[in-house]
Amino acid sequence: MLYEFAKFHHDKTEIVISEPRQNEEKQIYENVQFERWNSKHNDFDSMECNVPNGKMFNICGYNSKEVTFYHDLVTAIQQDIIDTAYEYQRGER
Repeated sequence: MLYEFAKFHHDKTEIVISEPRQNEEKQIYENVQFERWNSKHNDFDSMECNVPNGKMFNICGYNSKEVTFYHDLVTAIQQDIIDTAYEYQRGER
């Protein structure tokens, strides 16, 4: 399940996060997805990353400067993302 986390008005990017998941190595992570409407292409720009590692992937429509901005943001607030995912999972949000 995905949950709304944030919306940035400067470029209309919406960020949603998954509930906590477990990878093959039994490590807990959350998937973070970024999306905004691109009227020029009549489609959505999007990208994803997983926290705690924060590496961006499936990048479509975001330029390198924007990817760096959101990567740095996720790195800075990754504990908030993790805490929020657990709050959603427990029904506290």
